[in-house]
Amino acid sequence: MAGITLFIIFCFCFALYRSILIKDGIWSFCPFKPDEPWLNYFYGQLLSINQHPSYISMYSLFGMFISLELFSHKSLKVKVRLVYLATTIILLISLYFLSSRASFIAVLIILPVFIWIKFKPKRFNLFAVFSLVIIQSGFSIGYYKDFNAHNQYLEILCIAGATGFLLFLTILGLMIAFAIKERNILYGAFIMMMLIFFLFESMLSRFAGNSFFALFSFLLIHYKGPYLNTKNE
Repeated sequence: MAGITLFIIFCFCFALYRSILIKDGIWSFCPFKPDEPWLNYFYGQLLSINQHPSYISMYSLFGMFISLELFSHKSLKVKVRLVYLATTIILLISLYFLSSRASFIAVLIILPVFIWIKFKPKRFNLFAVFSLVIIQSGFSIGYYKDFNAHNQYLEILCIAGATGFLLFLTILGLMIAFAIKERNILYGAFIMMMLIFFLFESMLSRFAGNSFFALFSFLLIHYKGPYLNTKNE
């Protein structure tokens, strides 16, 4: 959480540095890339400093949930909780500038549920968000150029076949069942976030996504938050 927050702050600072021009002693601010004026230093690929914005947004989104989880701990000092709240806001804002479709949908679906379960406000309206998955046909170049499917479910189905795909769904189903059984809200948010990102990117085709999924899938199984400690009271 701290690492991704510092990285995001560094990205914005670097974008600001690249946007400041000095000509004839006059300072000016221009966030657009000179040779490609349709690109903005504060947006998408350029903001994430040549890292894939989908992976950075995935890290930011999960870091936001961790910050929100820690903010909900009433046993912490007010100043510490405010730091976690500020971190949550920073990471949430960064998702807009990183411009990942998966992160937008994940926020709209998971964040309201997460807040409702954690804080249970007296008046809360939950809006249902539906998304359509558009399937393109006749894209033969993707096969010959060995492009990934930009959909983890389809990627596994193509690589591992029906058997591997069913095994993958079984693993996800067991993770969901464990999160529900243990009432592990943070683990549940992580799973839902990954399920949404899997719709738009083959996240497990790179080490950045594979290691992230494997590491937190293991760590969060053993996470015991304040809600878990009181579930039997």
